[in-house]
Amino acid sequence: MKREKTGGRNPGTPNKLTGQAKEIFNEVMDGEITNIKAALDEVRKKDVAKYLDVVAKLLPYFMPRKLEIDDQSVNNTVTIHSYHY
Repeated sequence: MKREKTGGRNPGTPNKLTGQAKEIFNEVMDGEITNIKAALDEVRKKDVAKYLDVVAKLLPYFMPRKLEIDDQSVNNTVTIHSYHY
């Protein structure tokens, strides 16, 4: 039995705290770009395999992921680009 919603945010209303946290994080990271680049350069010089591992782990945060959905009703596979960060 599903209950009727009686309070809270309306669907689609952004969470203000989450938005503020993302904004603060982005400001901090903007100030660290030079340091991050230097650290990645250092890792690449010491160990290329480790560098590639680190870059591969960072990619999901900067590139949208592809999501495959199999629709059995028409026997087709549809690729949907998911832009969750």
